[in-house]
Amino acid sequence: MAPGRRVRGSVKPLPGDTGGGAAKVVVTRGGSVVAAARVARNGSFQTAIPDAPDLVVTVFGRDNRVLRRRLKAGRAVRLDLGSLKLPASEFPPGIFGQAWDAAAECPLTGGRATLRRDKAIVATVPLDGNGGFAIELTEQMLLPAGTYHLSVDVPGYAPAACTIIVTDEVTSYRIGRVELAAARAA
Repeated sequence: MAPGRRVRGSVKPLPGDTGGGAAKVVVTRGGSVVAAARVARNGSFQTAIPDAPDLVVTVFGRDNRVLRRRLKAGRAVRLDLGSLKLPASEFPPGIFGQAWDAAAECPLTGGRATLRRDKAIVATVPLDGNGGFAIELTEQMLLPAGTYHLSVDVPGYAPAACTIIVTDEVTSYRIGRVELAAARAA
């Protein structure tokens, strides 16, 4: 890291918002963490950052809210993001969907959803009792911007797949129903 190169800012709740407090800031490059900082009680944060392009700041709220910003640093030694607001969200951050039997019009259980990026498995999660799956965006599962491939496998059904384009600006992806068809007997 370049000596003295830093990013700072503050996280404040939206007017009338009882939540919106931040807990941690993570700086990534290409999906790898390059810096992190706790957010002070007054909402301020500051951390040293590398002299590198394509840095992304992710702010994690105490109430599971997430905000991302791409840094446009140029040659600046000190970057001030100013006052950031954690947006209230209907949905938690991450990728969510439901395995669905298209013919019977009902959810499927007993299977799993697998998320891949560049052929590497990012996450595998079981389907819940309503066929739902959730791959949550967390400090351990940052889901950096890029193209992801999701496959849903349920015994007795042909696998189904879809592509998800994750961006630095959006943190919640509701893909709805992933329809599977019964496997044909050989």
